[in-house]
Amino acid sequence: MAWEIAYKPKNWGGLGIIDIEKHNEALLMKHLNNFYNHSDLPWVKLIWSKLYNNNQTLPHARCPVGSFWLKDVLKLFSSFKSLTRCIPSRGNSDLFWSGTWSPLPLKEKYPQLFSFSKKPKCPIRFFLDNEVEVIFSLPLSTQAVEQLDELMEFELNRP
Repeated sequence: MAWEIAYKPKNWGGLGIIDIEKHNEALLMKHLNNFYNHSDLPWVKLIWSKLYNNNQTLPHARCPVGSFWLKDVLKLFSSFKSLTRCIPSRGNSDLFWSGTWSPLPLKEKYPQLFSFSKKPKCPIRFFLDNEVEVIFSLPLSTQAVEQLDELMEFELNRP
């Protein structure tokens, strides 16, 4: 018997068997949702405070640290990212240049400016909290300055 038929719901002519692998991934992605939304859970607070308290490098932007469980869950981040969109509040859960908080990744929208970035995997909070000389290798090109002005005017002043 083909598994595609077995996994279909009974009312669609299948056997209604749950695909355990996909079901497990969905449940693990709920953990990622809790983690990246800083849910009020003891394990979330512990991991953010002990492993990622510097706010300069996000968990998915570097080799994951921590338990084997956390490393395995973070392997699902690319799938999680494709299903979600970040709405920044604290600015420490998504990447500034390649995050999902902007419809088009900013590194693609402002390529010349991105080429001067000292920290291409910085979180949004890092970008907002630091001066231009900390974020970029100076001097900037004319195109990069124009892109920085556009970025500051349109992207960062959105409600």
